[in-house]
Amino acid sequence: MKRTKRMLIVLLTSFSIFALLTFLTFSSYGQNITSQKNYILNKNNKTVQNTLNIYGTDLNTRKI
Repeated sequence: MKRTKRMLIVLLTSFSIFALLTFLTFSSYGQNITSQKNYILNKNNKTVQNTLNIYGTDLNTRKI
């Protein structure tokens, strides 16, 4: 009984660590996609190539 309890604790701990890492990985996923979409929109809008995109904020943007 003691061994199964220890195994259960180890399984629950490892699963919770895995779930936390997965959540932290994919919680910033949407921000990166938004940034990429804004970059593509600016590129299609004939913007100069040296555009630095940080979470949807454009720096050094000039229209041609």
